[in-house]
Amino acid sequence: MSYTLHQLRIFETVASEGSVTGAAKKLHMTQPAVSIQLKQLQDHFGIPLTEIIGRKLYLTDAGKELYSRIRTINAELTIMETRLDEIRGAIRGKLHFSVVSTGKYFMPSILGRYKTLYPGIELQMEVSNRFTTFQHLKDNDTDFAVVSIPPKDLPVESLPIMSNPLVMAAPPGFVNETSGPIPFRSLQDQPFLIREKGSGTRLILLDLIQKNRIEPNIAFELATSEAIKQAVMAGLGISLLSKFSIKSELQSGEIQVLNVENFPLVNTWQVIWRKGRNFSPAARTFLEFLESEKTHFEKNLFGWVYER
Repeated sequence: MSYTLHQLRIFETVASEGSVTGAAKKLHMTQPAVSIQLKQLQDHFGIPLTEIIGRKLYLTDAGKELYSRIRTINAELTIMETRLDEIRGAIRGKLHFSVVSTGKYFMPSILGRYKTLYPGIELQMEVSNRFTTFQHLKDNDTDFAVVSIPPKDLPVESLPIMSNPLVMAAPPGFVNETSGPIPFRSLQDQPFLIREKGSGTRLILLDLIQKNRIEPNIAFELATSEAIKQAVMAGLGISLLSKFSIKSELQSGEIQVLNVENFPLVNTWQVIWRKGRNFSPAARTFLEFLESEKTHFEKNLFGWVYER
């Protein structure tokens, strides 16, 4: 076999660009150099691979067949290189995460630890609301989503990563009438701050209100946990918040956690993905990392969250 992978890549680029000039620019080669390599490849097969009609380059039937085969070869070469990287311990690739807004308070720590173990993997994290996060999953635009309440209308698989304590947050001036836990019903006259429609925290709070049969005073509806926090600190009301989101405010005394009966409410942070998804080596490695590090997250990275 006298042709080279380099010549095959040049031909593939000529075919995809539709011209020798376009291929030369993309490959950072001169036009004569591209033409020479193309001619040598064509001479090897002894059949025209391209033809010029009206100053435009077209593939012949032989050229179309070769182009199709080259794409298959390239796919196999990519798999080969990935597998060899795995064997020598150099996992590479790219992972995209779609994270609901509260996830921004802990996912960077998790991804940072993962990155130190696998520096060859490029990580992208997009923070958005629950609806957008689910849409990314539906459109297959993300590898993983991080949520506390998975979608009901989308087939997904999940891996629990840690508990998510939810607390009633109030301004520092708020005083309980008793020294012990207060009933949730006793808060019904307080101004409530709630998240936008579709938010997982909103769903939990409204369910709690319904179960306690109270008619709350809804003061504001806000789009993010950050906006809720600012409103609580401004004294505009109380709200249900993930404890993950208020670490600095608890330390500074700008927010207090109310001592409410049967609180904190606890659900679970989960990494979810489309059911039946074919995992890349990077994705498989990430799930293995989560499985092995779950205890570390709760004890070392986020132990303060689980303290009463």
